[in-house]
Amino acid sequence: MKIILETEGGVGYFPHLNQPIEVDTEILSPEDSIYLKNLVDTSNILSIHTSAEDDRKSRDKKKYKIRVDDSGIKNTVTFTDGNIPPDVLTLIHYLRKVK
Repeated sequence: MKIILETEGGVGYFPHLNQPIEVDTEILSPEDSIYLKNLVDTSNILSIHTSAEDDRKSRDKKKYKIRVDDSGIKNTVTFTDGNIPPDVLTLIHYLRKVK
C-alpha cells in the first residue's frame, strides 16, 4: 500500500517546507505496516469521496490531499481543517510521524 499526503495553504504556508509525504507499507516494519493498514481501514479513506470546502470559506485553512493505492484499489480525497474526520486526522498524524 502506498499513501501520499500533500498539505497546502493555511496561515504561514511555505511550499518548500511542505513537501509531500509518501509512505509505502513495503518498507515499513511489519508492526508499522499493520498499524497503518488498520488506520486506513478505520478511516474508510478508500471508500469515502469528498472535496475541500469552497475556497472563499477556507482560504486560511490547511488543505490535505491524501492519495491511497492498495493493490490497485485507488482513491484520492481532499479535506480542510474544517471538514476533516477524526479518524482521518489520526491517519495524517501517523503519516507525518513515520515519514
